[in-house]
Amino acid sequence: MGVFARLPEHPRGGSSLAGAGSARWEGGAGETPHEGAARELAEETGLVLDIAAAPVFAAVRSYRDDLPPTLNLSYWSVASPAKDRLVPEADQPALWVDVGSAWRTYHADDAQVISGFAERKRCERRDL
Repeated sequence: MGVFARLPEHPRGGSSLAGAGSARWEGGAGETPHEGAARELAEETGLVLDIAAAPVFAAVRSYRDDLPPTLNLSYWSVASPAKDRLVPEADQPALWVDVGSAWRTYHADDAQVISGFAERKRCERRDL
């Protein structure tokens, strides 16, 4: 059984976790980061999933040298590449990536962190 994550491929290169989900959220009126992550996931992939109540990962970083760092929160959920069809936004294609194999990410350390987390969750679900 493979462990997969939904990753949007950004036009400027690289990818970030969004379906197990970090999302670019600028704080809409009355919208929490959790609500923003669920909304962004649906907008960017067409997936409407129950995401974890609390972020699994947080980082302060910038995706471009000319932009200041921002707080990035990553949430997670369970989905199936065989059952959950991606319907990405036109300007931000999405794809399923097997995080157990080599894959490209904008921040090199993300691959190891994400694959380790996904494997722990897979083992927890197997033990249920």
